[in-house]
Amino acid sequence: MTRLDWAKEDAPDEMTWEDANKYAKSLGNGWRLPTRAELVALYDFDQGRSIGMAADWYWSGTQPPGAGGRSAWSIFFGDGDIGRYAITDADRVRCVRDVPRD
Repeated sequence: MTRLDWAKEDAPDEMTWEDANKYAKSLGNGWRLPTRAELVALYDFDQGRSIGMAADWYWSGTQPPGAGGRSAWSIFFGDGDIGRYAITDADRVRCVRDVPRD
């Protein structure tokens, strides 16, 4: 079994989806963009607030079906809105990696 290890901070700059994927890989040790579901889990919809994230848009590594590789899912941690945006847009990035459970 694995658990998620979230980066302590966002990437230093907003970036396109492709650059976000390159950035995550450049960190090594299995860092990647989170899935849409992993990002959504950081937003408490009952309380209407995020858990440790700025009130801004963050990229997921998940692309919607039928997007033809031109868009990806992003979540706004100001209100939990989830949207599909062009991969050429610039959003924040918080990387994640899978680590084995002890």
